[in-house]
Formats: sequence, C-alpha cells, structure tokens
Amino acid sequence: ITPKTKILLLNSPHNPTGKVFTLKELEAIADIVRENPQITVISDEVYKFTIYNAKERGDSTTTGHYHFARLPDMWDRTITLSSCGKTFSVTGWQVGWMIGPSKYIQPIQNVIPCLQFCASTPIQQALTYALKQADQPYNNYNSYYEWLRSQFNEKREILEGGLSHLGIKSIQSEGGFFLIAHLPIIDS
Repeated sequence: ITPKTKILLLNSPHNPTGKVFTLKELEAIADIVRENPQITVISDEVYKFTIYNAKERGDSTTTGHYHFARLPDMWDRTITLSSCGKTFSVTGWQVGWMIGPSKYIQPIQNVIPCLQFCASTPIQQALTYALKQADQPYNNYNSYYEWLRSQFNEKREILEGGLSHLGIKSIQSEGGFFLIAHLPIIDS
C-alpha cells in the first residue's frame, strides 16, 4: 500500500481459495485502511452464505461471516457487493447489488445504466421472493442458507476425498464452492 493506493479489494469467503477472514484479520485490515485515508474498500461478500464449519460466530446476518462495513469507521469507506447468482444458483440472471454510503453509490447508479443491462421485472420479483423465503425452514433445515451450506460442504468433502484417494492434496476450503489442489509433478 502506497499513497497512490485508492482501492482495496476484499473477498471473504475468497474466490477461489475458500479463505474466510477472521474478525481479527478484518480488524487488522481496517486498521490499515484507517491509516490510509485515500483508500476505499470494495468488499465482495457474494459467498457469505457458504461458510463451512465456521471458526467464529459471525455477525447477526450469517454464520461465520463478518461484514467489513460493520467494523468501526468502515461504513463510510466501504462498498459491499453481493449477489443472488451463487446463493440461489441463478448466475445467468446476473442480479446483484451494492451497499454503501451515497457518496459511492450515487455515482455508480448514474453510470451503471450505460454499462449493464437491467434485469427484467419478473426476475427481480422472483429474487425478492426468494430472499424473503430463504430465512424460513427448508428441506428439514432451519433455513435455505443452512441447507445450502450443507449441500456445498457435502460436495466439497466428496471432491476432497476423491482427490486424496488419487494422491492429490487440496487446500482446505472454508467457504464458497471452489477447491484448489496441489497437482503432483508428472514425470515423462
């Protein structure tokens, strides 16, 4: 980070490593941001509902995840990104959102119609309904989000087990739906 640094991109759970930043790590990042008043944080929190075996409680919105903008003095410095695509398996719909102070969001709202198409009204209504229903019991789980974590975790464990059986070690993913493997060197 230099005086020329303007943006800090934060991604937790991280794509593609699955790293979930702890509260202590996020607070350390916030300290760096406080020391550098020219920095704006863009916090990509798209995978927040897919944290496996959370090491920490998290804030009130989801298990194991802390919203960076909720840390002291960070709201006015952070644009938070999220999406329905990964959470509800509708990536082709390309519906997401930004949350932050109006000094950042207003200029983005002025430019975005020139850069991106608009999701149709039925898609927006469907996802509004899905977001409202997601906190309700689902398939014998307390919520859709709990079920989603279970599904992704089960698939992660199957893939890790299969790779291990082949002698391929993987990095333990804490969230998201990616897995990175250490591929063995192939002698020719």
